[in-house]
Amino acid sequence: MATAGRNFWKQCRRVVRWLRISILSLVFLTLCSLYYLNQVGLPDFVKAAVLDELRTRGLDLKFTRLRLQGYRGIIAENIRFGRVNEPEGPHFFAKEASIRLNRNALIKGEIQLKALVIREGEFDWPLIQSNQPPYLLKGNGLMTEVRFLPNDEWELKQFEALCLGAKIKLSGTLTNASFARSWILGAQKNQSSHVPQIREVLTTLEKCRFASRPEIKIRARADGRDMRRLSADLFLNSSTATTPWGAVNDLLMTGRWLPSSETDPAASLRLFVKAGRVNADWGEIKHAHFTGQFALQPSNPAPATVTAKLEVANLQTQWGDGRNLQVSALMKQTGPADASERFDTELAIVAETLRAKWGRAENAELNATVRHSLSSWSPQIADGRLTLRGIEAEPGKAEQLQLKVHLVEPAPQGPRQSDASWGGWAMLEPFQLSWQSEAIGIESPKLQLQRISCDGRWDSPAFELSKLHVELYEKQLDAEAKLDVATRELRCQGRFDFDVHQLESLLSTNAQQELRRYEWVTPPLVEARARAILPPWTNRGADWKGEVEPTLWLEGYFAAAAGAFRTVPVESVHSHFSLS
Repeated sequence: MATAGRNFWKQCRRVVRWLRISILSLVFLTLCSLYYLNQVGLPDFVKAAVLDELRTRGLDLKFTRLRLQGYRGIIAENIRFGRVNEPEGPHFFAKEASIRLNRNALIKGEIQLKALVIREGEFDWPLIQSNQPPYLLKGNGLMTEVRFLPNDEWELKQFEALCLGAKIKLSGTLTNASFARSWILGAQKNQSSHVPQIREVLTTLEKCRFASRPEIKIRARADGRDMRRLSADLFLNSSTATTPWGAVNDLLMTGRWLPSSETDPAASLRLFVKAGRVNADWGEIKHAHFTGQFALQPSNPAPATVTAKLEVANLQTQWGDGRNLQVSALMKQTGPADASERFDTELAIVAETLRAKWGRAENAELNATVRHSLSSWSPQIADGRLTLRGIEAEPGKAEQLQLKVHLVEPAPQGPRQSDASWGGWAMLEPFQLSWQSEAIGIESPKLQLQRISCDGRWDSPAFELSKLHVELYEKQLDAEAKLDVATRELRCQGRFDFDVHQLESLLSTNAQQELRRYEWVTPPLVEARARAILPPWTNRGADWKGEVEPTLWLEGYFAAAAGAFRTVPVESVHSHFSLS
């Protein structure tokens, strides 16, 4: 029995020894395999399976080595995403990326991607335009995690990159993600028509400088099968920024891109911008808020509709300043869909207080409708109305001033008539202009007018002033004038029946003394017509006495009831007069 017991324990020790040797050998072999897989790389059949799974997921990655590294899983080194032989389009690079597999599928012998984690990545995007030097958009410090969800969906988490001096954080989801490979790699084939606009925007952004690196957050939702269904939200916050247009403090910007729908084929972009202060060469803005909405048609690069509103608490410029300013604009594309150069813009500007070199107004309002092209704001057709209330200026004040303007640029009917002798009038030749104006309650220390109204018209080369009507001192003045810009000939006529003694304060001392020789009970009626040739438009120091007076022609008629001349009583008088 003792011998049998010893043999039993001897056999047990032998089994334990072999088990220990086997386990240590297995651990050694496992460690050697892991060391081999880490240093040399995964076998080719594993690489092929991983590559096939990546392509199935919509990723076409190229790398120099695929190895296994402990808890981090499969590591791809020196990865590249993008066509090497294509000079255009985006290219992504990374020192290494971690490929995480689904453990449950791996136990069954299947390779399924769970996530892709990239560190220390960078990208570049050459934007090539004919007859222009190449432009390269670069980004670095790229870190991201892409999670592969069921039903061909990606989830982008913790995407960060440094680009154009800003830190960009991007998150979102992509459905039908397997189509992303053909969409991204085909982007260079469709970018040529937009390269000039993209280059211009990026060149402008490069000129912006920030006191501290701004952070841009973007949340996006997209469909790889149809990128027109993209929707995104943007958030930007910066304490101080210097741009080509000026310096901005306390900048906050949010944006939202909404895709087209079955009922509305236009995509929508909504922007909100708030700035504490804006300093530029032309002046300063304090506490500004901007909201805008842009409707974009997929077949037309120009926006179909633009709605915008700007609110400014305080505005100071080299021309004047205003308080509680509101600017509203509505721009619509008109005509057929391919006529992207024709727009109608409705503009409304309201200011609670307006100050300028000429004076101030308690309330100012401008309403205008302009038809123009996208590339130029030069009006083809324009209608406007300006209203100023509570006007105060150095000469006096007025209750209200209103000006209505209608402008048309007709199709050219022949060669231009203007030349250098027209001076500044040459700029108005292409247009036809008409206006109506009215001022009420005009008061000054030397003059009081109840109402002034005037209509006018410009049709090259004729400038007409019609229906000039003035109500003053319970009487009236009516006048008309016509100027031929090409010949500089001025013709005018008018009539008045107000008491000219009321205007003595506007005259010289000698004229006042001469006027006081005349007395009347009822002011006389005066009618007159005149013609003269004005000095050349390019002459700054015109000699009115030497150039204009020899061409002056004047004739008229006056009639007066009871009065006196040098205290000599007169019952009535009337006469014609002329001067040439």
